Amino acid sequence: MENLKNNTEIERLKNFINNSTNDSIYLHDMDGKFRCVNETAYENLGYTKKEFLNMDIRELDASVEESLNYYINDIIQNGSNCYESSQYCKDGKKLEVEINSSIMESKTNKLVLSIVKELSTQNIDTLENVQKYYDMVNKTNQGVLIENMGLITHVNNNFCDLIGYGKEELLGHELMESKNFQS
Repeated sequence: MENLKNNTEIERLKNFINNSTNDSIYLHDMDGKFRCVNETAYENLGYTKKEFLNMDIRELDASVEESLNYYINDIIQNGSNCYESSQYCKDGKKLEVEINSSIMESKTNKLVLSIVKELSTQNIDTLENVQKYYDMVNKTNQGVLIENMGLITHVNNNFCDLIGYGKEELLGHELMESKNFQS
């Protein structure tokens, strides 16, 4: 009975995710093949579910191949990233978007979860500043730790190298606990 209850809850959550956002949600494997896409994605880009699930992220993304490879490598290296791009609609139009991606890992799979927001011209300047900030934090030679209300929310690779701990060991811990991480 408990398993049936869990399956019902999972289905309810899937329906909520599918029907509760104006953003597209993609789940694809590390090779770029789509595994799951919400209904908003179909509506925004004009593809059917079957067409979408037979596509690769590279077919959808209008970025230059080198740029897309950079973002994919950045996700692999840092576990997440946020960038702007254009995506091809089925009718050939380009849709300007902001893509916020994170790696999701299970014991057997590594997948990329992306939330894709359509950009309005009002948001483009703000998002360019967010991307510049993200680049500055992750590309600086300095170690950077960011906290929010006392919890560590982001560390760059240089910070991890400096103190000898991985991101997964630091993220979500209280900043005051960080003294326990000092060598």
